[in-house]
Amino acid sequence: MTWVQLNDRLVPADEARVSVFDRGFMYGDGVFETMRAYRGHVFQLDAHYRRFEASASAIRLPFPYRLDRISNDIQAVLERNYLTDTDAVVRVSVSRGRGVRGPGIASATDPTYVVAADPLPETVAERRSLGIR
Repeated sequence: MTWVQLNDRLVPADEARVSVFDRGFMYGDGVFETMRAYRGHVFQLDAHYRRFEASASAIRLPFPYRLDRISNDIQAVLERNYLTDTDAVVRVSVSRGRGVRGPGIASATDPTYVVAADPLPETVAERRSLGIR
């Protein structure tokens, strides 16, 4: 079973639910960072966090998540998915959340926050040695 952090809870991935009216789903209104973890440690997490903050700021997305919170959530997801002794891919996503339909963003005040992780695909080593067309 795969686990994800959804807002303030660590939940089984097949039980994680996001509203179909979430602006991330409806309009792609959100930001994300995909990172590599080496044996339970995210490579250059500080740099990813700064880019994440800048991306959120660029679209005026409230970003109430501090680096220590994200770091702790990533660690919890890696541990719960037994990914601390291997290489993994971690994705942190924040959408504007649910809001009134249309271009206005004022009604969306509760962002949706997700941390997910998967084992590093085996094809990465092959791609590195052979390249990608």
